[in-house]
Amino acid sequence: MKVTGEHMKLDNPWKNLDFWNSEDFVHSTDRDYVKDMANVESKKRIILTAPPVPYIGNPKAMLVFLNLNPGYNIDKEYNEQQYYDRSDERNHEYLECYRKNLLHENYEYPFFCLDPKFEEGYGSSKKKDFPGYGWWNNRMEQLLGNEYDHKAVSRKIFCIEYFPYHSTSSPDFSRHIPTREYNFQLLDEAIARKATIILMQGPQYWKKRLHDAHGAPYSYYRTIFRHNLTKDNLVFDDRRDALREIRKLLENQGDV
Repeated sequence: MKVTGEHMKLDNPWKNLDFWNSEDFVHSTDRDYVKDMANVESKKRIILTAPPVPYIGNPKAMLVFLNLNPGYNIDKEYNEQQYYDRSDERNHEYLECYRKNLLHENYEYPFFCLDPKFEEGYGSSKKKDFPGYGWWNNRMEQLLGNEYDHKAVSRKIFCIEYFPYHSTSSPDFSRHIPTREYNFQLLDEAIARKATIILMQGPQYWKKRLHDAHGAPYSYYRTIFRHNLTKDNLVFDDRRDALREIRKLLENQGDV
């Protein structure tokens, strides 16, 4: 932990994850809090053999999404787990992006799920992309259209997940996990620099955190129907055209 001025600044806990050699991908400080969640026989089971995504993108971006947790495709034909096999050389470039993301070191494509090289995977199913690419690319197309500049946008957005581990359905997100404190710090820093916040999923969790930490209402865009980023779903408090303002923000924001 570092002291900055009057505030205690947390070190990035994910520096301590032995990404390439650990038995699974759970952080040591989280293990006692989540190990039982990986053993339940239901869709709420968390997947500890998939790399965690506590956040993704540029941590200094002026457009910040708040989400719940990374999903997991249980379709046997798609076989998402094959892309997380560290012994398969076909996955090394993709997995290295996960590792660098944890350290905020993906400089070319900070939001690496928008990198077009991950559009074509190697699976046998009709769904061909690497995990994450299709989901996030679809949402950026909703915001920006089909011809958006993947690399430029990748450098201008950041997403913070409330829970870092993958699941097919919603586990108990209210459970405390130590690594979440670093995510809260990243959110506090975004608010301090007056970033635009888009609350995608989990408003009951994020609103409580924002109220407890900042003690007052805050200005944010919010999605009102699941996680689709369309004009009808993006609502601003005074009913301004949120979609147009977000596009303008991305157009005017230089690299940070």
